[in-house]
Amino acid sequence: MKKPDQGQTWALIGYSALSAIMVIVSLFVFNGVVFLLDVAVYALAVLLILTLKMDLISIKFGVLNIPHFLLPCVLWYKSEAYYVVSGRLVIYTGILASIVVLMVFVTRFWKEIKLSRGLITLVIFGMMLLTATGSITLANALFDTSQKEVYSCRITDIAFMWGDDASVTIESFYGDERTFDLMVDETYAQGLSTGDTLDVTVGHGFLGLDYYTVD
Repeated sequence: MKKPDQGQTWALIGYSALSAIMVIVSLFVFNGVVFLLDVAVYALAVLLILTLKMDLISIKFGVLNIPHFLLPCVLWYKSEAYYVVSGRLVIYTGILASIVVLMVFVTRFWKEIKLSRGLITLVIFGMMLLTATGSITLANALFDTSQKEVYSCRITDIAFMWGDDASVTIESFYGDERTFDLMVDETYAQGLSTGDTLDVTVGHGFLGLDYYTVD
């Protein structure tokens, strides 16, 4: 094996170990510092791809790719606890960021991609979208210094879904005709009824995006 290939392999082993550690830590302990470390580790992946031409998505490295793909999923999973009122703005921003990174990647590697270009493009876009939208949502909530407000909102509907989740619809805490859907644990939802109230905590967000959580 040539030295450059061997060097890439060891670099990827080190990066994958770092990613795996952050995935495990993030699942058990999550705060602003852990979030910043998660983002830094994933940013390192982008740096490795764009500057060192690390082939992080090839079949050659097989199972070593898994931690790299899990980290964006963890960020997205953790962001689900924070319901952003202007959710479309987050999604649009995430799409824009993902397209920009994707264009840089494709411009640099288009002639070198050995696998299906369509599949690789889809995977990269999906990972970047999870990272971007999750990061925006988490940064907005984790670094929020605004005064939180607690509202008792009436439940208007409860729908049990596949798996262990349930959708609970509550009246708007803004005093208008809007409603908001909350994803809660099925066991918890079974103790609720239409007409009951839920305490919803509302913050104005580090990025100015109102968000709400349910204790």
